Amino acid sequence: MMLLQGDCLEVMKDIEDQSIDLICSDPPYLLDTHGGKGNNENLYRQLHERHLDYISDGFDLDKVFTEFERLCKIVNIVLFCSNKQISSIMSWWEQKGYSVTLLCWHKTNPIPFANGKHLSDLEFIVYVRDKGAFFNNDVEMKLKSKVFVSPTVNHHKRHHDCEKPLKLMKHLISQHSCSNDVVLDCFMGSGTTGMAAKELNRKFIGIEKNKQFFRIAEKRIQNHQWQLSLF
Repeated sequence: MMLLQGDCLEVMKDIEDQSIDLICSDPPYLLDTHGGKGNNENLYRQLHERHLDYISDGFDLDKVFTEFERLCKIVNIVLFCSNKQISSIMSWWEQKGYSVTLLCWHKTNPIPFANGKHLSDLEFIVYVRDKGAFFNNDVEMKLKSKVFVSPTVNHHKRHHDCEKPLKLMKHLISQHSCSNDVVLDCFMGSGTTGMAAKELNRKFIGIEKNKQFFRIAEKRIQNHQWQLSLF
């Protein structure tokens, strides 16, 4: 377990070449904040007045992905993204000759905000792999689906605006890595990927730029390890 606080582009420079088995991360999105106001004025105002710059301005694909390619033993990457980022992320890796697949998380309890636009009940995941990357074939067919169905984390229990369900992260890690593999999350947020990795007996490297979220992630992962040790 290695938790590092800082800008991932700087921190990743100190990680050894070809040392990572799986990168599983949720980088900043590019969010579409136009249209759909309709009659939900209170909800619309709440969504647009929140300070979401730290998750809504995107990231430098070329710099980050160049580091990803250097770090992976065999390119094996699971990356959450917004609708606006799908084409740019997929084309970057396709032009490099890698296999790219679009997965999605179907949220059973999306925000009920869909006047003038489609309901935001899907979140997209780009899966990138090179020949020889691990894929768990020893599971029942439904677990190989490109669609994962689950509710979002209850907003009263959420530690981060983009926090993913632990069950979802466990599914992605178990499907794309083996026991004792090294999993990297360079946009760690509140640490759910680290919790899932430790529960599945993976080694974990987490990087988070925001000091507040780094402390939250550190505490959550430590508490989760302690709880696991009781059983």
